[in-house]
Amino acid sequence: MKTISVLYFFLLLTAINGMPQQDVNSLFVALTDVSVIKEDWPECLMDDSADTPPDNEQEKNLTAVIISKCTEAMGGNEIVNGVRTLKIDEVYPDHGEDPRFFEMKRPDLYRNPRGDLVFDGKRACWLNGQDGKSGPELVPADEWKDFEVDIAFHFPALFDYPSFYDGSETIDGKDAVKLKVKLPLGAVMTYYIDSNTWLISRITGWFTVNGREFTPHRDFFDYRNVDGMMLPFGFTYGSRNGQLKGWVTSYYINFAFDEKLVRIPKKLIN
Repeated sequence: MKTISVLYFFLLLTAINGMPQQDVNSLFVALTDVSVIKEDWPECLMDDSADTPPDNEQEKNLTAVIISKCTEAMGGNEIVNGVRTLKIDEVYPDHGEDPRFFEMKRPDLYRNPRGDLVFDGKRACWLNGQDGKSGPELVPADEWKDFEVDIAFHFPALFDYPSFYDGSETIDGKDAVKLKVKLPLGAVMTYYIDSNTWLISRITGWFTVNGREFTPHRDFFDYRNVDGMMLPFGFTYGSRNGQLKGWVTSYYINFAFDEKLVRIPKKLIN
């Protein structure tokens, strides 16, 4: 067995605080196993665009422990698993001071009520056309994955899809462990989880559209309690002028989300 690094030892001490003994054992085995020492990782973990999890029981244990700690920090299993729909009013300063509305239903339904733009988990559609009056029109197929990425930025995909441990990194002087998730349409998300608070501090995405690679990222801060769940009220986002700071004005958990409103006309599905 190799000696673990100072960072891993720090993460171990942080993680075991209040953790059930069997989880402590799993975390210790995972952190001290040779396969999680970086120079011995499988090649897929050394590639930032990798999306294939390693076949390694210890790393699976570690992933499970990290998700458990993140879940606990956000409010616990009952609270996190109980979230079925989410509506967010958020402000993007380069688009004005009026909130923009984001509506979703886990794991993959999305609706923009202002633009009648919907995503049914497989495809996206302007229900009234891009001009708002010409009738239903599908968004180009290669752009559909952009919608699943948007959902994954607003609600952690690691709670809905398989994820795997992808090492650690220092973000603004704070240590974070990383979990990587491959979404159904091919995008890959990486969640940076602060090893002190166990809340998500950064999310990055990786996907291609028309052969062009995109790697958006957002940082999250100003977490507050909303109906028992810790959610960020501050975030950064990419714009033509670089990363800007946006903010959330309101969250609505488990609001009434009518799935009929995201149904794409059958005539467009062939």
